[in-house]
Amino acid sequence: MARDFELDGRQYLWNGRRWLATDDHREPPKAITRQLGILLRRANRDSESSIDDPRELLGIAVSARIAGNQSRAEKFARRALERDADNATAAAILSSIWREKGKPKTALALADRFQSSGDAYVLTSRSAALADLGRWEEALLQVRKVFVIEKAFVVCGKVPKPQVFYLRQLSNINYEWETLKQDFLPKVLDSVKKAPF
Repeated sequence: MARDFELDGRQYLWNGRRWLATDDHREPPKAITRQLGILLRRANRDSESSIDDPRELLGIAVSARIAGNQSRAEKFARRALERDADNATAAAILSSIWREKGKPKTALALADRFQSSGDAYVLTSRSAALADLGRWEEALLQVRKVFVIEKAFVVCGKVPKPQVFYLRQLSNINYEWETLKQDFLPKVLDSVKKAPF
């Protein structure tokens, strides 16, 4: 997404990949690029702080998680969970992040709140937190429940295949082409030798 910024009386454009000066469309020097990067991060931070929709917050958290930015993912998953206390996806993200941070008890406490939700991601994270704590029997039972939940939602059925019918009247087949005297093979070979354009 393109964004315009002004720095020292000159306009610059961020095109999502790099900075360009709007008057001559050239890349600015690295020192100016660093200052523009600071302005961009501030602008993003300001616009993100006004987001209240749990789905948008969750989208940012998922993107940050995929990108490997755990602190950002945690921040936005927390905000999503604050605005929607029943958001199992946000709970699953937080639980897995806390497990990675070496906080399996905290992760388990959160996952326990969502145990009755039946959400496979939360229950998987709960199972992993139980395993982290050495509670192997409970972890195994939890994994089996997740497996049953996943299996319960398998949709079976047949997709109808389209059928096409072609009706044709019976007719005599004309075999006159077999009696042609001219051989076209030399013409085909000549055409292949020529450049196409």
